[in-house]
Amino acid sequence: MTRANALAYVAVLTALAGGVTLAFGFHALMFVGAAGLFAALGGYITDPARRLDDPIHASHYDNTNNGTAVRWWVWRFTVVAYALAMIVLGVALSAPAKAYEERFEVTDCWFSIDQDRPARCGFLTVPERRDRPNGQELSLPVVILERSTTSLRRPPIVLLSGGPGQPTYLDSARDIDYWWEVAEAFPRGHDFILLDQRGIGDPWLGCMELEDPRVWGGLTEKPNTTKDHLNVWRQSVAECRDRLIQIGVDLSAYNSRESAGDIAALGRLLDPQGRQKLTLYGVSYGT
Repeated sequence: MTRANALAYVAVLTALAGGVTLAFGFHALMFVGAAGLFAALGGYITDPARRLDDPIHASHYDNTNNGTAVRWWVWRFTVVAYALAMIVLGVALSAPAKAYEERFEVTDCWFSIDQDRPARCGFLTVPERRDRPNGQELSLPVVILERSTTSLRRPPIVLLSGGPGQPTYLDSARDIDYWWEVAEAFPRGHDFILLDQRGIGDPWLGCMELEDPRVWGGLTEKPNTTKDHLNVWRQSVAECRDRLIQIGVDLSAYNSRESAGDIAALGRLLDPQGRQKLTLYGVSYGT
């Protein structure tokens, strides 16, 4: 095998690899590499120049003074190594991604609990983006108002707040007292689950830039001009977006699909056997 032949092999393999990867995915690299390996090794077996029983070619390759045999092995090895590397790369890139981890960790409640109104607290940990399992994680606070008993257990009710971005208000005993009043409007036996959806806690996607009086109050140079007021809003929203991106927030991860995934994960973690479905109680955007 000459250098020209080896480079031709590499060029053909590279072109094939690009084409089949686009068409069939990274796993196809393994087949291209295997084909290249077979062609390279097959050429060694069938190449008449390697048949030592041929006196003409044998004498040619036995003459190592001109380095012909050495060069033959170098270029053959180059093609074989390239094909093997392609197989390894195909295996690595087509391997299934590491599954992300979702978990619910029970903690002490951060507010005082009335003995007659039991509650459980914890944090739901989910990936920021489920298609990037090695990315950042989010921790969502959860409060469960326990209204079920051993003899009376109905599907739990999950409150979905509005907005998007409206806090559920889980900070104090006074907040929880209010939610107990809401929960008690439903028949007994339903645990009432409260949580802050993604983007409400850490990180908080609130835009402090919009709290500027010029924005929310319309105090612009031309307050009666809609265009001028909209420009101020756009500028403030852009500044908020840039700030969030700068601190590492992936804004594409804060959407209804990912939020719904959080609720589904919470249901699976609270009831691994799947004996009861969640009942959703949506408010405004939460619907």
